[in-house]
Amino acid sequence: MTQKSAFYAIGLILADNQYGQTMPPNCTSFEFQCRENHDIRWSMYPGHVGAPTYPTFMTLKAGGYYYSPTLDDDAPTPTPYFAGDHVGDTVEVIAWYD
Repeated sequence: MTQKSAFYAIGLILADNQYGQTMPPNCTSFEFQCRENHDIRWSMYPGHVGAPTYPTFMTLKAGGYYYSPTLDDDAPTPTPYFAGDHVGDTVEVIAWYD
């Protein structure tokens, strides 16, 4: 089976506000980074990044990227959530799926 990809640009319109992106069905992995080279917060749990709730978020440091492990075929479709301290940042995401 040929693997497909989907690209997303999630605008962090407001600082310290949560924005989520549901990955496509049958997502096998995904990767993201901040286009503007700022730190961003991310979590797989809603409500934990806008007003940071430790320990259920991670900080992706400026200039870094996150690549997910291979996702189980039986796992639910993932939705990562993002927030940052800068108005107007963009999180670039690529998702691979079957």
